[in-house]
Amino acid sequence: MDVPISLACRRLNFLFRIIVVVAHLPALVQHVVFAAIAQAIQTVFFFAAPAAAAVFILAWFIKEVPLRGRGDAEQPAAETPELVG
Repeated sequence: MDVPISLACRRLNFLFRIIVVVAHLPALVQHVVFAAIAQAIQTVFFFAAPAAAAVFILAWFIKEVPLRGRGDAEQPAAETPELVG
């Protein structure tokens, strides 16, 4: 995903402004904000972790398809006799 630099800078600027606003809130309100963020992250993790595990397991059942190469590379190599010494 290619994000333009100006968009990335605007997003970072927005996040920094939120941090500054939360830092200026009273301690009790800061605690509530951080508790809400922690609860949201925990909820996302509880749904994302089993989904990621399921996708990882299902990926083992995907049929492996060899990469397509050039036409001349697909020809089998001539068998060379084994040297017995």
